[in-house]
Amino acid sequence: MVKHKRHILVVRLSALGDAAMVWPVLKCYALSHPDTLFTFAGPPLLAPLFSGVENIEYLPTKKRQKATTLFRQLHTCHPDYVVDLHRVLRTLVCDLMFVLSGVKVAIVKKDRKGRRSLIAHRSNIPLTPIQQRYSDALAKILGNQPLQLPEIKANERLDSNEHPSVGIAPFAAHKGKEWGDDRIASVIKELTLRDVDIRLFYGANERSHIDQILHKALEQIDEKKIHLEGAKPFDEQLSDMTRCQVLLTMDSANLHIATCLGVPVISLWGATHTNLGFYPQNQDISRAIGKDIPCRPCSAFGQKPCKWSDYRCMAAIGVNEIIDKIVTYI
Repeated sequence: MVKHKRHILVVRLSALGDAAMVWPVLKCYALSHPDTLFTFAGPPLLAPLFSGVENIEYLPTKKRQKATTLFRQLHTCHPDYVVDLHRVLRTLVCDLMFVLSGVKVAIVKKDRKGRRSLIAHRSNIPLTPIQQRYSDALAKILGNQPLQLPEIKANERLDSNEHPSVGIAPFAAHKGKEWGDDRIASVIKELTLRDVDIRLFYGANERSHIDQILHKALEQIDEKKIHLEGAKPFDEQLSDMTRCQVLLTMDSANLHIATCLGVPVISLWGATHTNLGFYPQNQDISRAIGKDIPCRPCSAFGQKPCKWSDYRCMAAIGVNEIIDKIVTYI
């Protein structure tokens, strides 16, 4: 059994995308501090993503636990230090409990004021990327070090006899971040006509919505080219995602999960904006597609209803533009 010099508990409970962005940062620190044991407390679904590094352990945490219940679970790790990358009321209460028990705590700086300024269009200066903020919080304990995230390059074909494979993750948590069923259906139809396999990534409760999209695209589609990844266990989805030459996604968790896997991502941005700091630092910014219209961004997370009711920020992104972008990777 390896004897570690110290034990650091890193907490980021949700959302999936924000938690996924921790992985490459944590991996950088774990590889450069092999004498330190890191335990990451995060959403149960992401456990398979946080594997492959000996001194990183995963602690699945339930959503919406009371602070006292959460603290009891976190305290079972007996950490020497805690790094709070979530910074909400529940985790701050836990932070206080840890401090009172003699554990040093470092807390991420979120810059909510900067977000509000960008959304109100009082500023257009890009905010510090959240991954850098995660790194800065860890540095309070381990000292500053360059955040060396791996470069994301276009995937090479895994097998010369295999069809090109494009992943599509059409959904997001809010309508202001979704492109629309008709446009997704048009992309699916065009790519299958080009002899491309389509891998559809979606949540367990989104299967009927996927069926609606496929129904719109049914004409001339070879159903053998459609792979329903959302029906598979999450670890199998991760494996299949790595087979994609490129992934088309919204501003959603799939952007960050694919980045962790080294997959290039074409991401579509409507109500939200890369300047808010949630774009992965090692994903080429030219792959982030959004239109500069006066009302954008209107929210940090896309939850605000469109004041025009037509979500013109997403409607302005053309189907042919996205298809042309995708085919450069296949």
